[in-house]
Amino acid sequence: MLPKYRLTSTSWQRARGEAGCDLPAGPAHWYKKALLGLHELSFLATTSSKFYNTVWRHRQAHLSSKVTSSHFITGIHTKVHTYSTLELVTMTSPQDPHTKLYSHINGQASDLLDRYAVSELCKGWPVYRDASEWQNYRDLFTAEGAYVWTTWSGPRTVDEFISISKAGKEKDVFIMHRECGTLVELGKDKTRAIGKMKATITHRFKFSPQHSNGTHAASNGSNGTTGTHPHDAAKAEGEYEFDVDCDCRFIFFVEKNASTNNEWKTRYVKLFYEKDKVVTVDGFTAPRFSKAELERIPKGYKYLGAAQARLGYEIDLDLPTASGELWDRMYGEMEKWLDGGKVDLFWEGKQ
Repeated sequence: MLPKYRLTSTSWQRARGEAGCDLPAGPAHWYKKALLGLHELSFLATTSSKFYNTVWRHRQAHLSSKVTSSHFITGIHTKVHTYSTLELVTMTSPQDPHTKLYSHINGQASDLLDRYAVSELCKGWPVYRDASEWQNYRDLFTAEGAYVWTTWSGPRTVDEFISISKAGKEKDVFIMHRECGTLVELGKDKTRAIGKMKATITHRFKFSPQHSNGTHAASNGSNGTTGTHPHDAAKAEGEYEFDVDCDCRFIFFVEKNASTNNEWKTRYVKLFYEKDKVVTVDGFTAPRFSKAELERIPKGYKYLGAAQARLGYEIDLDLPTASGELWDRMYGEMEKWLDGGKVDLFWEGKQ
């Protein structure tokens, strides 16, 4: 089922702006109320201008011909049904995923120090992995039983992940991470924690004809055809660069080990993949991905996954995104971890 977006006063104001015309909210009170009352109205970012311009025309007709509000609402319902078949923007869930509150801000000095220590582990991922500081990176994890999940690796022990990361870098695989903020939750017994690190994965791709499925496009209005821009020479040779940026939340399942002076170490790392996009490097050139390529991959990482799949990677299709069943399941496992329970993060092929 497609996600729904309930039209609120805030989204009403946004829709008025995106429609490119002034949709007055004052005199025609029933007009605004009629829109706000449509149950689970699908808010279509890509067609909002068309939709709300249609709404505006309906209202103008109402003011000029004195049609009844019921006629107006019927017309709007018709347009809603017309546009509701189009694809929606992926949104985060409006529901609070946590069922309880943990130590996450303030508290005793010992809590602050524990949370700070865990946040260092989280930040070690982008700082150490991107720079190939493998000894420091390995030191973030427990000596045994540590696993990580990514789109292109699936579940791997941390030592396997380091090995395939090294092999990828030898083949010019270029993946970087931008940390955007980190917070930590402590379990009640203070021996387990969850680190939440917002980050952007940015993967640089260099596509040649065998990677491009015969399709690449210029975003300068040339419709992908050869023109006079200097970059056309490089395109003619069939090789071009682009990035895919993916906004994520890294979730670190961390534990305090009494056998190692109560040091905090990471047991598992799994990510919420929330949204991604293709970014041109030269400002002009980016690939086209077919509908078939994109439809098989969850929305939160469909462009990243499609680009990585063209390079031959087997993409993990069972990773949590910004909403849905796996989003909910992930939070359940996070709370189990904080409460000292056994967690199961190995979902591949079980959905």
